[in-house]
Amino acid sequence: MRSKLADRAFDAGWQPVVTERFEHMARVGLIADTHDDKVDWATLQPAVARAFDGVDLVLLCGDLRTLRVLDQLEAMAPVRAVRGNADPPAQPPRLVDGPLVVETGDARIAVFRAEPDTDDDGVSGANVVVYGGRHEPVVKVVNGAIFVNPGSPSLAATRCIAVLELGGACPAVTLVPLPH
Repeated sequence: MRSKLADRAFDAGWQPVVTERFEHMARVGLIADTHDDKVDWATLQPAVARAFDGVDLVLLCGDLRTLRVLDQLEAMAPVRAVRGNADPPAQPPRLVDGPLVVETGDARIAVFRAEPDTDDDGVSGANVVVYGGRHEPVVKVVNGAIFVNPGSPSLAATRCIAVLELGGACPAVTLVPLPH
């Protein structure tokens, strides 16, 4: 069990950045805030699987709550996830405490539990910054990087995930609404 000071440090993002290099990828599934302990994940999983068909990697931005969701996402593609403060303990490489940086081809993707500040470790040099926390899908450009919150497939007014395309001249993000 962590101390209150450690929880505050975790929430503030004071974790070491984990960097992992992958061979070139064309499509990456982006998902956050699954909260699979509060919803019937088995009913959501087929829609997520359809949207993520053909992705080379799935990136999850915290608040997954159980490892079951990682196991099911791994049936689609390799998974890398950043822990939320109430998630199971880290299981590197698939579930890490701190920010995660994925390097593939010419792309550098930074993954956070919540929206980082532009000067947070891991953001510098990233083409794409992926984060969760608010359950609302967002795509915006900040200092030349695409910032993406894929939303939540479970606890949101508009259930959503996203797909990141890396095959073109610059990364492109498609938000994928899911049925209620």
